[in-house]
Amino acid sequence: MQRIVTELRPRLLDELGLAEAIRWQVGEFQKRTGIRCRFLDRAAVRSFSAQLSTAVFRILQETLTNVARHACATRVNVTLRTGSGRLRLAVRDNGRGVRVGQVQAAASLGILGMRERTELLGGNFEIRGTSGKGTQVTLNVPLSRTAVNERSV
Repeated sequence: MQRIVTELRPRLLDELGLAEAIRWQVGEFQKRTGIRCRFLDRAAVRSFSAQLSTAVFRILQETLTNVARHACATRVNVTLRTGSGRLRLAVRDNGRGVRVGQVQAAASLGILGMRERTELLGGNFEIRGTSGKGTQVTLNVPLSRTAVNERSV
């Protein structure tokens, strides 16, 4: 039970912040799957609201789950950036590439959940795949004052 709760909202989000929680998750994913991973942290803002950090973290988890289940990838690159009042998370794999029909399928509850989380934050969510070259999932959300902890402003 503790492992499940930790995976849903790890204490790292509260103790060290979103970037370090992502670094941890990417490392755990690499250990578990054997897929080589790289995390690039380009976030100038270091502290986000609980709602924003939890949503971004859960979207990352779902994306990595989809890579492990469907992509047949050997590499994953994860990038976190802030700038121009926005936060951007990009996850790119070198797998077989998702098709448009797969992204739009009604059975894609994980993708639907990621889209809904993003919309609740006022952002946009995109999945692009190229056959045989991989898939990129991009989350782009505004950093309003409510999305950033007051301490970091």
